[in-house]
Amino acid sequence: MINPKFAEHTVFRVSTPYSLGIGFKVKDYDWIITNENLVRGNHSVVVEDLKGAIAYAKIIYIDPLLDVAILKLPFSDVEGGFQVSEQINFEKGMKIFSLGIEGNSIVAKSGTVQETVFPQERWEYIVHDAVMGYSNTGGPVVDSKGLLISMNNYGMENDSKQSTSLPMLGMNDVFEKIQGKDDMEWVRCYNCRTFLSEKVALESQSCTVCNEYVEFPKNIEPFETEGIARTIESLIEQAGFHVGFARKGSNAWLIKSGSASISLNYHERSGMISGDAILCKLPNNKRKSILAYLLQENQKLDHLTFSVNEESVVLSLLLNDHSLNDDKGLKNLMDLFTKADAFDNILVEQFDATWPDRI
Repeated sequence: MINPKFAEHTVFRVSTPYSLGIGFKVKDYDWIITNENLVRGNHSVVVEDLKGAIAYAKIIYIDPLLDVAILKLPFSDVEGGFQVSEQINFEKGMKIFSLGIEGNSIVAKSGTVQETVFPQERWEYIVHDAVMGYSNTGGPVVDSKGLLISMNNYGMENDSKQSTSLPMLGMNDVFEKIQGKDDMEWVRCYNCRTFLSEKVALESQSCTVCNEYVEFPKNIEPFETEGIARTIESLIEQAGFHVGFARKGSNAWLIKSGSASISLNYHERSGMISGDAILCKLPNNKRKSILAYLLQENQKLDHLTFSVNEESVVLSLLLNDHSLNDDKGLKNLMDLFTKADAFDNILVEQFDATWPDRI
């Protein structure tokens, strides 16, 4: 088993209002490689590193056929990157490792190559069983030496135990094509495979060779929420948080308030807004005292509630969407944000609880 920590500075969370995944940096390039389906239909995306730095990233290349997107790295202090393996043939049974993010840590899942399928141009997708789930799609697959072999796609249809990944050695021609020209956007034609820059095809939105429709991110309108979601985002902004960085879906947000992380979700059918902050994990000792403290505080809290889910202490808020348009909506959200940040410190420092894995 490899130690995945070697990659902790070069794997990033990638999020849009529609999807979540990850991406990675390749050595010698200030880019993040990820799946095209993650960024599809978006003007820009949000990228976050494991230290908590977060920024918008510009999309500079998309290839809908091979499901590849390249983002301009928004951070200036990232060194190194994955070394691409020169291996061409991938035999069944070859040991591989999928890398992903859990909490604030890089994790690795071991597996083996099952077969190679779906030939595209000169390359075949690798089918393997080191499946990590949808939130880690777009992540790197490495060999036993830590060399980059491929990029994970979504799992195979009707088979959650296998996944496909695209060999990265086949991306060398793409890297060479756009290197030094990444101040503009590039799209590769789905039909005839022509490389198209925004200089020649942005206005026409069609391939100059085969006339196939192509979509540049610059031509996509920035995402805007509507209805109750817009009201929630207005309250988040009034509370002093950056909505674009907090947004994790069309009706989902992640607020980082001090040492606390709070998940907000709006359920349209029920009209309910739920807020949950996982504050800590229960300690091995002092359990009676910490549980007694939580029950005591529950008697004092007005609209917030402590609960224990498995080994985690959770502070929760439940609101009806009708209550958002008055002053109580903002007050209730602010209480959750501020008290979550205060209570997690109390539980860790006074009751020997342990910090949770951050989202």
